[in-house]
Amino acid sequence: PEIRPGDEVAVVNGEDRLLAVGKAVLSGVEMASFKSGAAVKVRRGSSGKG
Repeated sequence: PEIRPGDEVAVVNGEDRLLAVGKAVLSGVEMASFKSGAAVKVRRGSSGKG
């Protein structure tokens, strides 16, 4: 299914490692067209350790 603004989403890196969770600010189509920017309002993010 398509990601819509307001959907709960997981942010992962290229190795499918969880980086953060939050609410989508953009649609999935918009996210795919951007190279940088804020696509997700992060609620909880990885500490970067481990």
